[in-house]
Amino acid sequence: AFSGCTSLTSIVIPSSVTSIGRDAFARCTSLASIVIPSSVTSIGENTFYNCTSLTSVVIPSSVTSIGIFAFENCTSLTSIEIPSSVTSIGFSAFRGCTSLTIYCEAESQPSGWGSSWNCDRPVVWGYDVSDLKIIDGVYYYIKDGSAMVTGRNANVTNVTIPSTIENNGVTYSVTSIGNYAFYYCTSLTSIVIPSSVTSIGDDAFANCSSLTSITIPDSVTSIGNWAFFGCRSLTSVTIPNSVTSIGNWAFGVCTSLTSIEFEDTTDWYRVDDETDWENKENGTLITYSQDYVIIEFVLGNFNSGCYLYKK
Repeated sequence: AFSGCTSLTSIVIPSSVTSIGRDAFARCTSLASIVIPSSVTSIGENTFYNCTSLTSVVIPSSVTSIGIFAFENCTSLTSIEIPSSVTSIGFSAFRGCTSLTIYCEAESQPSGWGSSWNCDRPVVWGYDVSDLKIIDGVYYYIKDGSAMVTGRNANVTNVTIPSTIENNGVTYSVTSIGNYAFYYCTSLTSIVIPSSVTSIGDDAFANCSSLTSITIPDSVTSIGNWAFFGCRSLTSVTIPNSVTSIGNWAFGVCTSLTSIEFEDTTDWYRVDDETDWENKENGTLITYSQDYVIIEFVLGNFNSGCYLYKK
């Protein structure tokens, strides 16, 4: 209907509409927002394909199905909430949504959602809107008595993560930076991580190509797979004594990184299998040196994988 309308910036769909068809708004590259009425029950294939300016969309609880590639390449979309009414999501519905965190009311993936429906975008299950707080463009989600950084707005540059946040009159410690939290945030130049944080998730800062420095506090115990992969402006990193596990390719392709200093250089073991890494077993004791970690973690001298853990 509106496919290829590159000057369209916003639209309100009338309540008489019950479905949004295939390619309806595909390649509307200036479309920034859309209001979907509660009369709509289905969003078709490729509906918002390549809507690169789309920053927000609210899916009403009337919707039961989302088609394949429905939001493909919506690169400015940073968050989306999927109600529990949705029983079907097609293959690769969110492919290429490099800034996206998905918040689902369902406690776990429904059987009718297709394979790779989220294309590895981070998902928060059991989402309750009252548990999400946005501070200075950074998304914090509260669960099990603590707060996790789950996402961010598209163009954050200098971020300071607080050690605590307040939500609904209750104070929560910020204890983790979740998977993909700042993934592909090319505008990010600096970040301050508080000493309350104990884990940095998979791909948390991957491809943050403008990030020039990072201080990992002496509270962090784990650094996930690909956590800083492709941070091409990083020049040095210090791994504090508290860290006991470092994931595969954690600093891979950080092409400016010439120094990785370990505060504790003893009792580090290498494994090539993720299960062994998680269980901290069957590792080979390494002889730490600057050359070793640069070759193994930055230059990409890997075979099937390279994980480190400390006993």
